[in-house]
Amino acid sequence: MTGGPVAAVIFDLDGTLVDSDAALDAAWVACGIHPDDITHGHVLAEECARLGVSVDDYLAAYDPSKVVAFPGVEDLLAALPRWAVCSN
Repeated sequence: MTGGPVAAVIFDLDGTLVDSDAALDAAWVACGIHPDDITHGHVLAEECARLGVSVDDYLAAYDPSKVVAFPGVEDLLAALPRWAVCSN
């Protein structure tokens, strides 16, 4: 980096800008998975196969309104002239 102005800031989404753990966990529980069996950070299709849940059933149970921005994120993004999300 040359020390000049920053053109844009690129963020990961989950775990950086937003916390989706409650939404993820609630969907698994709604699909009959015991909370002790829930782990995070997996590819959805692989985790559904491991837990015996169809991807369609999991997605139907997922409620994105339970995803929340971390404190200060909204103010941070509002202060940046240009930002983007790059996430898997």
